[in-house]
Amino acid sequence: MTQETRYYFIDNYKRLDRDFCFIESPVEEIRLASWKITDGESIKAEYPEGAAVKMSDRGGRVLSDFIGTKTLCLIVSKRVKELIEGFVQGSFEYLPLSIINHKDRLETEDYFYINPLGSYDCLNYDESEIDYLDGDKDRIIGVDRFVLSRQKMASIPDLFRIKEDPSEYVISQRLLDALRSMDPEPTNLVVEEIEVSE
Repeated sequence: MTQETRYYFIDNYKRLDRDFCFIESPVEEIRLASWKITDGESIKAEYPEGAAVKMSDRGGRVLSDFIGTKTLCLIVSKRVKELIEGFVQGSFEYLPLSIINHKDRLETEDYFYINPLGSYDCLNYDESEIDYLDGDKDRIIGVDRFVLSRQKMASIPDLFRIKEDPSEYVISQRLLDALRSMDPEPTNLVVEEIEVSE
C-alpha cells in the first residue's frame, strides 16, 4: 500500500433508496451461529445448501448491489462478489444466498455473504478512543473513534476487519475505486472514511 492509501467503513445497514430491500434476520438454519459471519469466524462447515433470507417489511423489493441488513453482515450481488473475489487477496468465505420476497417467493439466487476471516491489529491506540471493561485492556466494550496506524497497514488486504471491532468491514481506496469503476456503478455502496495516523 502507498502512503496515500485511504480506508473506509462500509455502512451495511443504510439504504440510499427506500425502495431497496432490507434484510432483518439471518439464514434460519444458522441463526444461533450467524455471529460467526459478523465476527469473521469460519461458518462454511455448517452453512446450509440453498441458504435463504427474507426481505423485511421495513424495506422495498428493489435489489441493490449492497443489501442493507440489521444483522450487519456483508451481503452483495454476484457481480460485486466476483469483482472482490478477483481483486482481494486473503482468507475469505463467499457464501451463496437466495433472497425471498414479501410474498414468500424466490426473488433471486444471485447474492452472497462475504466473510473476511480473522481480523487485524491496525489501530493507533493512542489516537483511537477505545472503551475497556473496568480499565482492563484485554476486555474491549467498544470503539468510539477509530484511527488506523499507517505503520501497521503494510500487509493488510483491501477488505478486512479490525481486531477491536470485527463487525466492521473496511475497504481500501484501491478497492473502492475498482467498485466505483464498475458499469453500472454498484447501488447502495455507502462508505465513511476512517482517519489514518502517519
